[in-house]
Parts: sequence; C-alpha cells; structure tokens
Amino acid sequence: MTQTIPTGNRDDEIQIYDLHKSFGQIEVLKGISTIVRRGEVVCVIGPSGSGKSTLLRCVNLLEQPTQGRIFILNDEITDLDADVDEIRTKMGMVFQQFNLFPHLTAMQNCTIAPIRVLKKDKAEAEGNAQANLDKVGLGDRGDAYPAQLSGGQQQRVAIARALSMDPELMLFDEPTSALDPELVGDVLSVMRDLAKSGMTMMVVTHEMAFAREVADRVIFMDGGVIVEEGPPDEVIGNPQHERTRTFLRRVLDPTHVDTGAEDEAYQQRHAADESKATQGVDTSAHSPER
Repeated sequence: MTQTIPTGNRDDEIQIYDLHKSFGQIEVLKGISTIVRRGEVVCVIGPSGSGKSTLLRCVNLLEQPTQGRIFILNDEITDLDADVDEIRTKMGMVFQQFNLFPHLTAMQNCTIAPIRVLKKDKAEAEGNAQANLDKVGLGDRGDAYPAQLSGGQQQRVAIARALSMDPELMLFDEPTSALDPELVGDVLSVMRDLAKSGMTMMVVTHEMAFAREVADRVIFMDGGVIVEEGPPDEVIGNPQHERTRTFLRRVLDPTHVDTGAEDEAYQQRHAADESKATQGVDTSAHSPER
C-alpha cells in the first residue's frame, strides 16, 4: 500500500500509511500500512515484541509515531495541528490492565468522562452507563467499587466505560492477558456480542480461537512488519508464510519442539539486536512492546 492521503471514504474508519516507530536505536514498527473499514473486526496477532501493542497505541496517539500518517474517519490524528482529544472521543480503548479509578464505583467510572468531556448531564450519562453495564452483564453492580469486583468483572466495566463515550470504533490491547483463565470467557463473550452489533474493532490478542471465530481479517506481525494478513481461515487455518506457521505451531501446540526453520527464523529476527549488543549498544533500555 503506497497511498499516503485519506481515501475520503468515511467507511474507512482507520487508515494507517507507512507507520514507523522507534524507541531510541530500536525500530519497532517498520512501515505498517493497513485500513480498517466500518463494521470490520481486525485481530492483530504475533509474538511478544513484534510491535502489536505499539501499533495500537499509535492509532490513538498514546505513542507518537516516528514517521507515517494515521487517519481516523478521514481526520489525521498525526497532523501537528490536529485536535487529538476531539478525535480520541471517536475511539474507545480497553487496555491489558483495567485502569479503573479505584475510588469510584462502576457507575461513576462509566459517567465521569461523558460528564466532563462530552458535557452530558448526569441523568443522561447515568442512563447510558446503566445500559452499557447491562450490556456487559453487570447491570446490578453499578454501586460496586473495583476492589469488590473480580478481574473479569473489572475488565467488563472497562468495556462499558469505553462504550459510554459513544465511540464509533473500539481498540482492544490484549484485554484478557491479565485475567485468570476461568474469567477470560466472560470478557470474550462481551466482545463477541459487540462485534455482532457491528462495532468496528481492532483487537490485539493472543486468543486464537476468538480471532478465528470473530475476526473478519487477521494481521500477523513479526519484527515490526505485517508478515501476512487475510481472512482468519487463511491466516490461522492455512498460513502461507513460514514465520506464521512457526508462530501458530508454538501457540496452538505449546509442547511442540522444532529446531529447524523455527530457530532460523528466530535467529534472523533477532540478528540486528544481537549485532548491536556486540557493538556495545544497550538494547534493554528500550521497551518496544508496551
């Protein structure tokens, strides 16, 4: 994809062109380009350190790209003159950690931003928040504080909080990675329902079954580039790239051991860092995957 200007099509909700991001000497994203269309669910998979979370954080400018352009509903969030806060109101984000305000109830966590940022009156904000808490199965826990909720419940409140801003699209950064395995299902069920409702979603995840079932498109990243992308049945079910096959073997069959092409791919991916290390460059000072 060589285009660097917005398509002008409002259905192209996220447009990313030639995105680069470096942390010091380490280039984490190396020219990412993709478009997420209205109602599309895109799951981003890949090994730790591949740049998945950094990509997602660049989309809403939690990380400032080193190079490249990002358009949200044809507004360029990477423009130096952009009203970033205004553009961010169009996006909900759910993080690995729940990031709830511990001194506020679930209801208050869901209403504080609509009241202060969107200037909604309290009654309207509470009505909308109650509907979203109902949507995530926590309609009766509005008065509960985060410490009184399980991890899965806190993450569902975080989703309700994001939805209470009436976003046009949602970003999820490994939303189940901090949860006990028995709590993962409840959060994924909420995300499935959200996808069915037509919400545009960009999801960084290690849940391959979820990606295969819910995603319209899967992006496999490694070494800061998109290695392979396409429908989940192709990328997960019949990957064409050896690196994708290696990754999926390890994820889907953790006991699998192969010292052939896997080791070669791993060594190639880390050759640059090893070279820098031998030259006295401290690569540990930078954390490419946030």
